[in-house]
This record gives sequence, C-alpha cells and structure tokens, in this order.
Amino acid sequence: MKTNLKGGIVITAGCINDCPFCDLPKKFRPTKTELRKQEVGIYKDLLRFKKKGYDKIDISGSDPIEYDKIIPLINYMKNIGFNEIHLSTHGRKLK
Repeated sequence: MKTNLKGGIVITAGCINDCPFCDLPKKFRPTKTELRKQEVGIYKDLLRFKKKGYDKIDISGSDPIEYDKIIPLINYMKNIGFNEIHLSTHGRKLK
C-alpha cells in the first residue's frame, strides 16, 4: 500500500568539505563507537517508520555518501519496502 508518509535519517559519517556554514571540522570523522551508535539508531528508526506505514525516506547528514556502508543501507531500505529513497549530498565523492 502506497502512502505519502516520509521519514528521515541523519548520518554523520564525515565530510571532505570545509563549508563556512557548517560547524564540523574539515575532514571530520566520528569514532567507530560514535558511528556504531548512529547505525543502531538508524536501523531502529527505519523499522519504526515501516511499522507506522512510511514508504519514503530522506537520507541526510554531514555527507551520507562518506558513510562506507551507504550501499548496503540503501539496499536494506529497498528490501524492507521503502518506495522512494532520497539522498542529500554535495556530490564531491561521486566525481
């Protein structure tokens, strides 16, 4: 069943930019413990969103494609039934 409910997750995995409006230090990287804590929260949120009937998800954060497990995360989202997955990135890592 398709709905119009949209959830959002934030991944702060790091960023290669040094934007003046951002408070993260250049080349910021969270510790493994901090990243693991984020991951646990993200997967819990995704299951909560699906249980409530959400079918769309936004992924944002410092730069989500800096997260080295972004592809498996997106595959997981597709497998549990999100119909639309939006990713916010500055795109530098894609070049």
